[in-house]
Amino acid sequence: MGAIVAGVFSLLAVLILGKMRRKEALEAPAQGVAMPLSEWAWKLVAIAAAYLALYYTFGYFVAWRNPAVQEYYGGTDPGSFLAQMAGIWRATPWMFAWQAFRGLLWAAFVLPVIRMHKGGRWEVALATASLFAVWSSALLLPNPYMPEAVARAHLVETACSMFIFGLVVGWLLSRRHAVLPEVFPPLPEAGA
Repeated sequence: MGAIVAGVFSLLAVLILGKMRRKEALEAPAQGVAMPLSEWAWKLVAIAAAYLALYYTFGYFVAWRNPAVQEYYGGTDPGSFLAQMAGIWRATPWMFAWQAFRGLLWAAFVLPVIRMHKGGRWEVALATASLFAVWSSALLLPNPYMPEAVARAHLVETACSMFIFGLVVGWLLSRRHAVLPEVFPPLPEAGA
């Protein structure tokens, strides 16, 4: 019954608000994802690197420094971020590749939003950042797996890190970026 009501409401809202579009408007080329393969490559590497950096930085400095989080996961603070990274590398080296993959997966989730968004680069980046941060709100709900103090620490950690990550993804994937020769033209030769 809910699907029927939602469908009828959606159709009426489109008709009443005059949001029907012509076929030509719907077939406009996607600006946010039309890039050469080489640009996709460097942007995906940058996205994976940004996710790794944000995930581990916020994970250590925001969540792991909380005693409730350490107690919940049965760990201790080795004293520094680099010592923590070295410990993760020794115990679970595959975790870095897994988190890089997760970063790419998050980017894939918002590609339709980026593709449909008609705003400028910063509007797309803010929309993507907001979307990522809102997904963290599930940690507001009580759950049987995690104490409230741990959930709140993870909420702050993920909402902040994912907002920044969303800015990066939205900004990178919203438009083509100039290649280096266009940004830095060659210098004139001496004596010319």
